Amino acid sequence: MKKYVPSKIQQSCECYICHKPATAGLDHHHCLHGTGDKKKADEDGLWVWLCRKCHTRLHDFNEHDKELQALAQRTYINEQKKKGYPADVARELYFERYKKFYE
Repeated sequence: MKKYVPSKIQQSCECYICHKPATAGLDHHHCLHGTGDKKKADEDGLWVWLCRKCHTRLHDFNEHDKELQALAQRTYINEQKKKGYPADVARELYFERYKKFYE
């Protein structure tokens, strides 16, 4: 079983995009994906719930992918700022960890 911390992006258990309830069946979507990024996204809580339809559209047609990546970046940086890091340092910490900016 995969281990991950609760989402720092989403509090409710519904599709983040269309808001279908958990009873519709939801997938765990890593907002940052790529070599090694899924594991880090799980560790950092940078994931959301998506229904199968929205998840498929995201991966097949890139719908909402860039928006969720940018949201994950903002969330990570804001979490670092809450820990007391200045904005520029928080942004640098994000880049050191994920090696890419989305906005």
